[in-house]
Amino acid sequence: MTEFESNTSLEPIPAEESVLLYEPAPPRIAVIFSFIALGCGIASLCTLWYGLEFAIAGLVFAMLSKKRTGGKPLLNAKRGKTLSIIGIVISSIWTILYVLYSMQDIMAQLDELMTSLP
Repeated sequence: MTEFESNTSLEPIPAEESVLLYEPAPPRIAVIFSFIALGCGIASLCTLWYGLEFAIAGLVFAMLSKKRTGGKPLLNAKRGKTLSIIGIVISSIWTILYVLYSMQDIMAQLDELMTSLP
């Protein structure tokens, strides 16, 4: 009998010695939430007026996806969260610039009105 034949046995490996060679698939709802987070993140960048709403929804779905996977976020959820944060920043800047421009226009109209009064 050779050394190879003597070391091979058909006995099962004990549970404490077994190692998973792959990670189990994440729950299906977590995958769906991560895709929704990604879509909301992209939509927050594409829409200026409703970007804030999409960005908040993207952050919520990214957190829900992370919660469903036990704390390990999926790649699409990470990307959706990043895009949502960028969308919040861009939407906020856009809103501030719009308000400042509107106030400048209102101030010009008020100044014109004040000069036309006797």
